[in-house]
Amino acid sequence: MKLSILTEKKGWILHRKAEEIAQRVPGARINRGVKSAQIVYFINYGYYRQVGKETITIANFTHFNPNFLAKEFEEVARKVDHCVAVSNGTAKVLYELGIPKEKVSVIIVGADESFRPKVTLGIVGRVYPDGRKGEHLLRQLLEDKEVMSDLQIVSANSGWGVPVWNLPSLGDFYRSIDYLLIPSLIEGGPVPFMEALACGTLSITPAIGVVPGFSHIEYQVGDFQSLKEVVLREKESLLEQRTAYNSEIKNNNWATWAEEHVRLFERLLKEKKGVA
Repeated sequence: MKLSILTEKKGWILHRKAEEIAQRVPGARINRGVKSAQIVYFINYGYYRQVGKETITIANFTHFNPNFLAKEFEEVARKVDHCVAVSNGTAKVLYELGIPKEKVSVIIVGADESFRPKVTLGIVGRVYPDGRKGEHLLRQLLEDKEVMSDLQIVSANSGWGVPVWNLPSLGDFYRSIDYLLIPSLIEGGPVPFMEALACGTLSITPAIGVVPGFSHIEYQVGDFQSLKEVVLREKESLLEQRTAYNSEIKNNNWATWAEEHVRLFERLLKEKKGVA
């Protein structure tokens, strides 16, 4: 199959789409090779240009804006041999413009498989020389593969040996994490516990300082095994909820998106050659 894809320059999302397809079609070219191509795919319709009569032309149609490029949207849909709509909504627009249903395929883009549910624990505060902040418990968590699977630990400040999230405010940090982690052995407050609770974020914490008087998720002070059990339990509970949403698009990723295109190209080539 000789395929040429015309799209935007490298570094933008439409070029990424072209790359995913090109990786699966040996010899495919991006933004070149039009004259020798059997198929030219325009991602999106705005990159359409006239090519040889023997070349199969396909255009990708994203959204329809009646106030911007509406004329081009319709004109290209009529000129190309086949239209790829990114959603059923876009396909409906094409049908309403009079494009035959057999000339339209809906191929929904998904998300890269690296996008998956993950639980985030956050730490706030300073580390002291006496070790009362429980940094040894944090190190044990970080070294435990079972704990760290689909989980990340971040901090609002340096000193903990974990990535630092520099958000506009401390409140934004509390609101961005799933739980505040308090590994402390001794505390008078702790203040971060109160701040997190004020932001609606629960803490995984031992019953120290003011903690027993407020809502929290408790483990035994200084006990790594107890902490691990609590973290695993809460992680699994959150992941179960999020996986329910993740499963809705489990078959929508870059690979499936590109492979659907390859099957479409192969079908159109066979139809052109008169092969059933």
